[in-house]
Amino acid sequence: LYQQMGLGTALLHSACMMYLHFLLLSMVILWSFLLQKKYAGILADGFLIILGAVTCEVQLPAMWVFPMPHTVPWLHYEEYLSAMVFPMWASYLYLGGGCAALVTACFVAARRYQVLS
Repeated sequence: LYQQMGLGTALLHSACMMYLHFLLLSMVILWSFLLQKKYAGILADGFLIILGAVTCEVQLPAMWVFPMPHTVPWLHYEEYLSAMVFPMWASYLYLGGGCAALVTACFVAARRYQVLS
């Protein structure tokens, strides 16, 4: 990885993408709680984590469907040739877009709750 970017850049990308990944997982749980389907959200997060980890370990092309590989900068590059396999900006777009969509879904689901003024 350090042939493609410096240590500071790699740490910054890792920290930012891990933050977005954890935000995405927490928004899934929040959305499921707002829909009163608590266990469905927890199970969905568990499946996203497990399937993401398995596809990352096996290096399947389908791993980019799950959020986990987007958080690991070295998976974006080939191991030996240093060619980019998946663009880093697309991972930010995937994670940020997923978070934005879930925030919108949470606001829609929260409309049915009364809030004290």
